[in-house]
Amino acid sequence: MESDVKFSWALLRKEYKLVFAGLVVSLLLLFLEKVSFLFGVVYLAFVSFLIVAAVLDYRYMLVFDKFLIVFALLFAVVYLFASSLVPHISEGFLCGLLCSGIFFVLRLINGGVGGGDIKFIFCLGLWLGVKLIFAIYAAVFTAMIFAVAVPKYRQRQARIPFAPFLSLGSAVAFVYGEKAIFLLEEYFL
Repeated sequence: MESDVKFSWALLRKEYKLVFAGLVVSLLLLFLEKVSFLFGVVYLAFVSFLIVAAVLDYRYMLVFDKFLIVFALLFAVVYLFASSLVPHISEGFLCGLLCSGIFFVLRLINGGVGGGDIKFIFCLGLWLGVKLIFAIYAAVFTAMIFAVAVPKYRQRQARIPFAPFLSLGSAVAFVYGEKAIFLLEEYFL
């Protein structure tokens, strides 16, 4: 489905309060975790992109390709200069490819997830590696709660923007991913 909406940073002018609030919450999380300065800078860059993706998907039901290319290029820069903070490129690529491939097959079977969300999952795989599993688990779980709690989305054919939930799960997975995966393995596998 083609859309008349084209990507532009001007799309976020009305949403600056939401973006600012997300960054403040992220700073509080970093403050509580007492992380290194470099980790904080990388995390804030990562979360900034997550917030923008969430806001644009919620508002327009789109995750723009140009935006995802910049997100992937930012990963490449981080990988070059701070590779200890992100997974090895082969791990990220394989996890992104596997997880986005699963969602692509689900899209073919029942049309559930949008193409932009699938590409977003691939980019998140680059950033998170194996922690993407927790991010997707958290995203699906919170999206189900949202679908039940918000009457507008209770209808079977209602379209729910998935990038906000992926963004939330990814922001948590970036900091707590190893701990979360350990808990998932311990209690659910």
